[in-house]
Amino acid sequence: MKKKTSLKYKSILSCTLVFCLGSVGLAQAFPVNATVTSPEVMIESTLEQKLEEISDSERVDVSVWVKDINQDEAKEKTKKTLMKENGFSKEQLEIIDTDFLASSVNNFDVEKISKIDAAVSADESEIIIEEEREISSKMYEENNSNIFDSFNIDDDNLIYSCKYAPNIILSLDKNQIYSLCENPNVTDIYYYDEEAESLINEQNFDTTLNSVSSTSTYNFTTEQYDVTGISEMRDTFGFTGSGIKIGIIDYPFANSSEIDYFNGDTFALYHCSSNGIIDSYSSHGNCVSCIIAGNYSNSTTGDTFVGAVPDAKLYATAGVDFRAALEVLLDNGVNVINSSMVFGNDGNNNYGDTAKWIDHIVSQHNVTYVGAAGNSGENGVGSGQMGYNSIAVGCCNNNGTLASYSSYTNTDGKNYKPDLVAPGVNFVLPATRDSSTETPSASSGTSFSSPMVTGAAAQLCQMSSSLKLNPRLMKAVLLAGTKITDSMNEDDVITQSGGNIALSKQYGSGMLNVINSYALYSARKNYSSGSIASTTNTVTKTMNINASSGKLVRLCAVWDKPNTVSDSHSSGTITSPNIDTFMLKVTAPNGSIYTSYYAYDNKSMVSFISSGSGIYTIQLIRQDTAVNNSISYALVASVQNS
Repeated sequence: MKKKTSLKYKSILSCTLVFCLGSVGLAQAFPVNATVTSPEVMIESTLEQKLEEISDSERVDVSVWVKDINQDEAKEKTKKTLMKENGFSKEQLEIIDTDFLASSVNNFDVEKISKIDAAVSADESEIIIEEEREISSKMYEENNSNIFDSFNIDDDNLIYSCKYAPNIILSLDKNQIYSLCENPNVTDIYYYDEEAESLINEQNFDTTLNSVSSTSTYNFTTEQYDVTGISEMRDTFGFTGSGIKIGIIDYPFANSSEIDYFNGDTFALYHCSSNGIIDSYSSHGNCVSCIIAGNYSNSTTGDTFVGAVPDAKLYATAGVDFRAALEVLLDNGVNVINSSMVFGNDGNNNYGDTAKWIDHIVSQHNVTYVGAAGNSGENGVGSGQMGYNSIAVGCCNNNGTLASYSSYTNTDGKNYKPDLVAPGVNFVLPATRDSSTETPSASSGTSFSSPMVTGAAAQLCQMSSSLKLNPRLMKAVLLAGTKITDSMNEDDVITQSGGNIALSKQYGSGMLNVINSYALYSARKNYSSGSIASTTNTVTKTMNINASSGKLVRLCAVWDKPNTVSDSHSSGTITSPNIDTFMLKVTAPNGSIYTSYYAYDNKSMVSFISSGSGIYTIQLIRQDTAVNNSISYALVASVQNS
C-alpha cells in the first residue's frame, strides 16, 4: 500500500499566532480552469504561476482533491455497527436517521430534535461520533490509497494522505501534475505551502504583555464571562463541560510541574512535536486553554479563577502539520476544536485549499470548528478562517466595542467574516504569569476571543446531543443568540431589517451571549433543521414565537457548504468553492415582511422589533441555480430584551 501516515517535516516552519497584534502576508489564490488540463479539473492560480516559474525537473508541493468515498455506504455501515456492536435500538436510529445517518431530504423540527436529546444520551452521542469517524477514516484511508496507486508515482512523492477527507498532499514535477489532470479520480489541484499550515511560528510570536500593577489580589478576569452569559451557564445551570472533549490547535504549550491552573486530568498534550512544547509556566497555548477550562485556587491569597468549562477534557496539539493535527483530534473524539492561529497560503480574506478542507471536516464529521479571525484589521482574515462551515471570531471589549485590530472582510464576492465577536481585551489569567508566584499580566487579541466562543459551544454540547451532532445548528444557535451592541452601526452593515442591524461586516451577528442561545433552545424551542433538495426553490417553516410588542426578534439561517460529492457517490466530483445561495424571508403575524441579503455566504439573518406574539412564517428562498444535490440547513429564532 503506497501510503504514509505521517508528514515529512521541514526545519523552516511558519504560520500566524493571533495573539496581541500579528499577521503574515500570503499569496492570492483563486480556483480557475487550467488551460492545459481537462476542463473537469481545477488548478488554482498560485499553482499555475508556480508551474510557469519552475523547470520541468523541479518539484512543487500540491494538494490534490480526489473523488469522495460513498457517504451513503459510510452511514449504513455506521448504523449497522451502532445496532450490532453498541446496542442501539431501531427506534433510536430512526429518530436520528433523518439528518445524521441518512441522505434524506426530509425536514425535522423541534419535536424531532427534542426526541433526539431525550433518546440519545451524552455517552451515546459520543459513541455515534466515534463510530462514524472510525468507519469513515478507514474508508478514506482505503479510498485515498487506491487512488494514489492509480497515479503510478513513487512513495517518495507522497507527503500526506488525509484520513478524513478525499485529499492527498504530494510533491510532483510539472509533467506529473499535468498527468494528474487527466486522471478521472482527480477533481482539484491546489498549491500546498507546508510552512503556511505548520503549527509553529517563533518569529511572529509576540510575548509582550500589558503589565498589571501588583496588588494584594490578582484581579483575574471575570467580567468577560459575565457579559457573555458563560458564568451563568456554568454556575447557575451547571454546564461545566463535563463529558465534553475540546481540541486545541495552538503554539506553543507550556509543560511544567509548576502549572496549577487546570483540574487534574483536564489538560493533556497530544501529537505535539518537541519544539511545540516549552518548559514554562505560561505560553500562548496555555493562555487559550486556560480561558476555556482553567481552574485555579490559591488558599494563601484567596485568589480564584474559573474558565468557561473547567470540567471539559482538553486535547492540545502543537508544532506539527495542521491537517495531521486536526485528524488526530478527530481520532480522539473531540466535539469542538479551537484554533487561535491563522493557517493557509491562499492570502488573507480568500477562500482556498485550507478553508475548503476545514469545511469538509465540519460538514462530514460532526465537529464544531472555532477560529480566531486575526489581528490585521480590514480584509485581514486569514485564509484558513474563511471556511463557510466554521465559526470565525472577532475581538471586542466587554462593552461590545470592536478592537481596532480585529480582522474582518470588506470585499464584495467574499463570504463575510467574522461570524460573531467576543470579549478578548485585557484578559488577566493564572496562565499570563511567568511563574506561579508572579503577579499576572493582561493580554488581548482575537486569540482570546475565540476560546470564549469555544467554551460557550462546549456548554451547549453538554446541554444537547443534537447540538453536539449538528454543527450547523450549533452555529445558528450561537449566532441567533448574539447581542447587537451599541457600536454596531450602518457604516458596515451587511443587512438591515426592521430598523435593526442583522449582520455587520466588522461584528458579524454581534457579541456572544450564550444565555440567549440557551433560552431559545431549551425554553422557547424556536428552531428547525433539515435538508433542501436541488429541485426545491423554497423551504417554508412556521414558528410560534412568544415575543411581546417591543421585544427584539433575531432569526438566523445557516446552511452547509458540503465540499463533498455533488453527483452520484460513484462518479461525482468535489464541489467548487461556489455555494448555494438563499434569501431569508420572515413574515410577522401582522403581515410585516423582513428579508436578508443573499450573496457570498451561507449564513443570513433578520432582526426586528416585534409587533406581538404569534405565528411567524419563515422562508429560505433559493436565489440561484442549485450547486449541490441537497443542502442541510438550520433555522433559529431568539427573543431578546433589548
